[in-house]
Amino acid sequence: MDCENLDSLSGVGGVSDWAFSARSIRGFADRLEAAGHLATLFLCPETAVAHRGWLRDLESRGHELAMHFHPDSFSDGRARGLGQLGQYVGKVQREMLTEGLAVWADALGKKPATFRPGCLSANDETFQILVDLGFTQGSVSSPGRNEPVLSAIWQPPLLDAHLASAAQRSLSGDLDFVEIPLSVDWEVRFPHRFGWDLPQELMIERGDTQTLTGIISKHVKRFAEQKKQVPTICAATHNVWDFSDAEEEKTQILLSLLESMERLQQSEDVRFIGATIASIADQYRRSHTDVTDP
Repeated sequence: MDCENLDSLSGVGGVSDWAFSARSIRGFADRLEAAGHLATLFLCPETAVAHRGWLRDLESRGHELAMHFHPDSFSDGRARGLGQLGQYVGKVQREMLTEGLAVWADALGKKPATFRPGCLSANDETFQILVDLGFTQGSVSSPGRNEPVLSAIWQPPLLDAHLASAAQRSLSGDLDFVEIPLSVDWEVRFPHRFGWDLPQELMIERGDTQTLTGIISKHVKRFAEQKKQVPTICAATHNVWDFSDAEEEKTQILLSLLESMERLQQSEDVRFIGATIASIADQYRRSHTDVTDP
């Protein structure tokens, strides 16, 4: 879940107030946990500050606290309207992220190791900067996104977990940063209201249960055919929906999707294991470490 700042301070939208945000985040975590899954909560620095009193409790239950960052909603808003992370040169990215990281860490008493940029915006300098700042994994990309206005261009699409590249963001490389892409239907485009060129993403607010289940089923079949070592399904949503409310449409989609996954386990003979981005990255590293006898 991307946990945004207040709408009044955000150039791309956010929550109406912090009480609503708390209900959304807690409700989302509770519903995932009840179904045997865990959340990675990508928190904007201001969101970490606002909810500092109880977020570590969610972490103690197995959920992950990670960092989310929109330049146009951070701090005094000096970057508001000027673009997302990937639209800045490396020096400016580093300065903004360093400042945001300090606010986040001061609020929660620890440094985050997992990162997602707002609007999945990055350029070819971003991954090296993240590594330099101590991040070791993230969900930065949406394979097939082609949106220059946001500097969110992920072509060619890399669908699976991989080590990020210091040279080209859309290629695998050898950085000590495990990238877990957002799951997408790589053959279908999403009709975004702003006209953005996006794939159909596994995002709760961007499809009905049938569409979202179809994305998961398509990946499950691909995993079986390609025999992936660390097959990963990565979904997303935002704290702008009240997941504590059973009558909320997005809550119903989430619950229906979780039920559909249970049925898929039977029909496709697979097992879904709830995991955070950090635990998936750990598994990736273990599976890609060559072990030789002395």
